[in-house]
Amino acid sequence: MILFFDFEVLTYDWLVVLIEPMSETETVIVNDREQLEAFYNKHKSDIWVGYNNRSYDNYILKGILCGFNPKDINDHIIVKKRPGWQFSSALKGYTLYSYDCYTDKRFGLKQLEAFMGDDIQESKIPFDIDRKLTDEEIEEMITYCRHDVEETMKVFNHRINEWNTQLQVLTAFDLPIHNIAKTQTQLSATALGAIKTDRYDEWDYSLVDTIRLDKYSYVKDWYLNPDNHDYKKSLITYVCGIPHIFAWGGLHGACGHIEKKKDGSLKVISEPVHRKGLIIHVDVTSFYPSIMIRYDMLSRNVKDKNIYKEIYDTRVALKKAGKKKQQEPYKLILNKTYGGSGDQYSALCDMRRRNEVCINGQLLLCDLCEKLEGHCELLQSNTDGLIIQIPDTDEAFEKIDDICFEWESRTGMGLGFDFIKEIYQKDVNNYLWIDFDDNVHAI
Repeated sequence: MILFFDFEVLTYDWLVVLIEPMSETETVIVNDREQLEAFYNKHKSDIWVGYNNRSYDNYILKGILCGFNPKDINDHIIVKKRPGWQFSSALKGYTLYSYDCYTDKRFGLKQLEAFMGDDIQESKIPFDIDRKLTDEEIEEMITYCRHDVEETMKVFNHRINEWNTQLQVLTAFDLPIHNIAKTQTQLSATALGAIKTDRYDEWDYSLVDTIRLDKYSYVKDWYLNPDNHDYKKSLITYVCGIPHIFAWGGLHGACGHIEKKKDGSLKVISEPVHRKGLIIHVDVTSFYPSIMIRYDMLSRNVKDKNIYKEIYDTRVALKKAGKKKQQEPYKLILNKTYGGSGDQYSALCDMRRRNEVCINGQLLLCDLCEKLEGHCELLQSNTDGLIIQIPDTDEAFEKIDDICFEWESRTGMGLGFDFIKEIYQKDVNNYLWIDFDDNVHAI
């Protein structure tokens, strides 16, 4: 069974609202550790769902059960900006099966309330109020807290596919239920059996020998120059007539121009695009997972690399069979593994492999752009694909198809085509297209 909860912590008061949707039961606890402990003991086998609870509410709950002042834990997390687990090792003494709806770090709960068309409720009582709350203020704070719990339930329902996928991963890889509390990246590391290892060779990356760059070989040289081994640096240049940014986190290119700022640095100015005709989205199939498998660039913390390959093959087989839901847990593991290799807190962390995958991915796409130049108009380059426009003739398509086939055969990557009849593009991160079946795809 699952329940939803949210804590509010003030200087001299704390409270929690807990809602059990299956039994339509609400429990409100105010400044009563014994009541909270009794509730916890009754529900410690349930799954506790919140919003940002992985970073906050879980530690407030455990801290109160341990006998700590929740305000001290609150300040440790909010004021000192330290992770809750560092507050005390005693917190480990309480088991909590929890799930966090805060899966998209771009949006806080209040923003999602607005997106869902609901009223945004802010507390009228300052959280740093230097006295005990009155009974009336307690009731007002309960109303505020209840609203947040109810909104969390709505977010959970909107993102039910993420919850289902999390459960599917546990089932597919036979993982204990306590893993439900992990982030998707942490879950991927667990499924792959990754063991955290300290490494100090992030800049000792290698480039694959299937890259063939001539006109744009200077892009490869930029990455090989030790002076550019700085994650704040990037290369801004024209490729196929449009501005591109090559950096340490991905490739971006879109119609526009490059301007020089007063300090001498370069800036890309995107220009809106509206095109009709034969437009093709050239997408590299599972690009980063394919690179990790084809070129042995999986995190070295994964001891049995065959596991990742088996996951990849299983996902491909399920996709071909049209079993969309069944492939989701395997797709999640494949897509989150790259991110984990660049996460210092992940057991997958291997910055050398992370850099190798990202850099080689960009250079391979640059390679494809170079081969296509002169045979199409490039509208956009992104981390794992291109959008191009070609004349609506068999000859033009066959030329593009031949170039792409040569690139696939040489690199070991696979390409898929989406055919577009009209596109509106603001920049590389904001566009929509209409396919030939009149379906609209928006980014």
